[in-house]
This record gives sequence, structure tokens and C-alpha cells, in this order.
Amino acid sequence: MKTSPWIVIEDYCACRIIEGGDKNNVAHRIAFIEKSPRIRIKEATLPFNLLDDCRNWRCGPKGRGGCGDCEAQGLYGFDPDSRQWCDEELVKLGYELG
Repeated sequence: MKTSPWIVIEDYCACRIIEGGDKNNVAHRIAFIEKSPRIRIKEATLPFNLLDDCRNWRCGPKGRGGCGDCEAQGLYGFDPDSRQWCDEELVKLGYELG
């Protein structure tokens, strides 16, 4: 499956979704970065329950603020190390990055 490019949401988070998905629908997100990066390792269960969805993700290392001091600026989703970790993990899962 092909992913979207990185999409900035809420001005400081970033995500990738399946190509053609809805960035505002959490169930469509396959990579997400806020304070730490995470990738979806299991499809969202239906009906979607945000509280149960946390079991469907694997977390990566916390970002180091690669865009200056991203944490102090609230710009977590822009950390290049976090994005790289997500991208590498998605490729391992068979995704084609968009």
C-alpha cells in the first residue's frame, strides 16, 4: 500500500495516512508523531474506539528536536529522526512511501 506524504496536523503533530485516506480520521493514520513517533501495527477495530486504539501502535524513540528545539517550540512532528524512524518501520511493514 502507498502512503501519503507527511501531513502536519494541529500545527505541531505530523502523520502519514494510507493514500486517499482522511487525515482527520485517526483510524486512517498509519504513522503519527507528537512527542514520540509511533506506527500502526494493527488495523483499527470497528467500531472505532479511540481508547482501545492505543493497542494498535508501536512507539519509537522520543525525538531529539532536530529542527532546533522542537519540544520547546511544540513542533514535535517536524523532528527528522522521528520521521525517519517511522518511515523505516513502515517500509519494513511493506508500505510504499508517498
